[in-house]
Amino acid sequence: MSAPPRQLPAAAIPDGCPPWEGMSTRRWTQASVPRWVPVRVPLRVILLVNLCALLAACGLAD
Repeated sequence: MSAPPRQLPAAAIPDGCPPWEGMSTRRWTQASVPRWVPVRVPLRVILLVNLCALLAACGLAD
């Protein structure tokens, strides 16, 4: 298991920067875009891939 992230030293934090703890972090995380978004694949692409797989399987079967 990986180690938990370490805290940034106080000297590295710019002046006037609000702390990122608790609810403000959770709110920012929920407002951001999801990391993985399903992509809509056109039906013709799905059919073409299936057709190619079928032809390849028939070719390997001979």
